[in-house]
Amino acid sequence: MALKLKVSNIAFEGCAEIITESIYVMEPEVKVDVDINAKTVTVEFEASE
Repeated sequence: MALKLKVSNIAFEGCAEIITESIYVMEPEVKVDVDINAKTVTVEFEASE
């Protein structure tokens, strides 16, 4: 399952790193993709039952 979020204030790679690290603290098994140009964050994870 994937969740795609629009984050309008992503400006540079440092923002992407902070977002990624923050998500991993809470959910270490997910896959995070930050697209700075599109200003999106996509989080892929296994759906729980």
